[in-house]
Amino acid sequence: MDYLSEHLADDLVIEFMGKDSSSQTKEEHIAWCVSDESPRIGGFKVIFEENGVAVGTHTAFNPQGEGRDVMYYGKFENNKVTEWKVLVSVHNES
Repeated sequence: MDYLSEHLADDLVIEFMGKDSSSQTKEEHIAWCVSDESPRIGGFKVIFEENGVAVGTHTAFNPQGEGRDVMYYGKFENNKVTEWKVLVSVHNES
């Protein structure tokens, strides 16, 4: 996880918004990424990336197979993520 760590600002707080809102510090996020609870992510689509701002979407599936659609907003400075917010939505089973 050294690669991830070197690209996250030390004071970064990641905010998860939606039904189950929460936040993680840089250290908490790295620990979560390598845990058994970490989701499998894919389908990345960058909608906008310019002037240190990125917006996009991806999917996330937890270990139980429950899917989520994710929209993210992030800010970057000196090749480090300084702000990251995600809006998480449960997939409809219809």
